[in-house]
Order: sequence, then C-alpha cells, then structure tokens
Amino acid sequence: MTRARDTSPEIQARMDDAYRRMTEEQKFARAMGLSAMLRALTLDHLREQHPDETERQLKIRLLLRTVSADVVEKAFGWVPPEAKLHRDGP
Repeated sequence: MTRARDTSPEIQARMDDAYRRMTEEQKFARAMGLSAMLRALTLDHLREQHPDETERQLKIRLLLRTVSADVVEKAFGWVPPEAKLHRDGP
C-alpha cells in the first residue's frame, strides 16, 4: 500500500495490517462511512457558498457534482442558473 507522507513507516505498517484483517463487509462499511463524511463536508461548504438556498437546493447542487444538469433538471425540476450553462455533465 502507498504510504502517506505524514505517516511514519511503523504506523503505516500497523494501518496496512489492520486493513488487511478487515472483512469485505468492514471495508465496504468503511468506504460508505468515508463517502458519507465527504458528502457532509461538501454540503457544509455549499451552505457557506449559498447561505440563502434551501436544503433541497443544496442537495441538488451536491448531486450536480456527479450527475448531468439535464438529468437533474428532469428529475427535480430545478438546477441553479449556472448549471444550465454547462449541459455536457459534471
């Protein structure tokens, strides 16, 4: 496994061993947890950028990071104005 620049070789070896011992279910749960954390951090950032928008609008902005504006607009009936300028997808 690749060693992080800010992690000592000893600690990295312990982390690698711990990951090797994880079951597939544990690895999947870890990946899902990290994904949820990333979505939450991104939503926090979007709230700072767009403080007047509803939670629904913010979640649509989050979705636009991975799904094309055309698909999102068809599904939810709204995309932010700047998304309409980029119709080729994320």
